[in-house]
Amino acid sequence: MRRHLTARQETAYDSECFGAAEELFAEATEEGRRSTLKHYIIVKFREGTDVQAAAVRELFAETLSIPGIRGVDVRTSCSSRPNRFDMMIVIDMDASALPAYDVSEPHLRWKAEYGPLTEKKAIFDCED
Repeated sequence: MRRHLTARQETAYDSECFGAAEELFAEATEEGRRSTLKHYIIVKFREGTDVQAAAVRELFAETLSIPGIRGVDVRTSCSSRPNRFDMMIVIDMDASALPAYDVSEPHLRWKAEYGPLTEKKAIFDCED
């Protein structure tokens, strides 16, 4: 591409390439600064409640359409001890996605459908 350029054209070409590289670097740096968040929902359901993990997985899979949400994992407890929680939902997201998640249809449906079945819960957010 540079075979027939004058010295002035070559300087301009180098400057243009350097400018494009600077822009790409700035975007990558900004991406690296974007805070990522793990949002944990830990739930103990009321005695006698039969909540199916598959249904909860299906519900939370819908959150993957929210920009900034990267992944969802639903885990059930392997312990039957009475002082244990039953389920943990982990959402991997950009911190900036949390407000959109809070008002999302899947989140509101989770609260409406599963809130009455919940004995107690803990919500924990941390940077990843």
